[in-house]
Amino acid sequence: MSEGLDPRAARWRRDGAAAPALVVRWEPDLMARAVSDELARHVARGSFVDEQRYRRAADLLYGLPPEQREAEFQALDVRMAREFGLHTGLEDALEQAGWPAGAVAEVVVTPATGRGEGADLRPRAGAGAVVLLALEPARLGTRALAPFLRHELMHISDLLDPEFGYDGDRRLGDGVGTEVRVRERYHALWCASIDARLATAGRADPALAEASASRAVRTLGLEPGDLPAAQSWLAERPTHSRLRACAESPGLLR
Repeated sequence: MSEGLDPRAARWRRDGAAAPALVVRWEPDLMARAVSDELARHVARGSFVDEQRYRRAADLLYGLPPEQREAEFQALDVRMAREFGLHTGLEDALEQAGWPAGAVAEVVVTPATGRGEGADLRPRAGAGAVVLLALEPARLGTRALAPFLRHELMHISDLLDPEFGYDGDRRLGDGVGTEVRVRERYHALWCASIDARLATAGRADPALAEASASRAVRTLGLEPGDLPAAQSWLAERPTHSRLRACAESPGLLR
């Protein structure tokens, strides 16, 4: 399935897909930090072989000219990432996402910044969209990666679905004074809806979905007694306009 793992253009294609390959671009800094975190986990388990092997290989690179040294360090990180299988979790999640063929041309994976982790969709004129995926490097190679990706990539699935009705307009609320509050409500509702749908499909812990729904109810300023009605609504696939309306007028959930 994988056509190779390169820090700038690691390529992935579903077997037998007629559409152009989905290109996954890993930022070199993310790859370097992910490998470092994985080596630290090995050391914490009392295994020093891979860490020593990496250090020996890295020591040989310091004598290279600076312009060559950076590329060789990136290549070393890629080799180690492949050995550790750090890329396979994302490949599996992309295959399970089931996006329409050609709808997404590229996934750019970067280290999370102050804005936190998450996935975002950036349309491109005349070509497949770009998905920006921000990750904490320490997630790669851990059990925490799969549930995180299932949730985040479903955001993208919703945005790509014509029935969801997202038109690219990111404005929420009726002015600067309400936009932040409405955006927080919208996000809480959308996340709770995704967790509810994943739980219904057997792909997420029902307890997680219930906690997410409770958090949404609190964020919208509703009462605990409103939770059952909210859960019933969240289990259905919402539209962008419906999420927006409920974020602006929480009483619609009752």
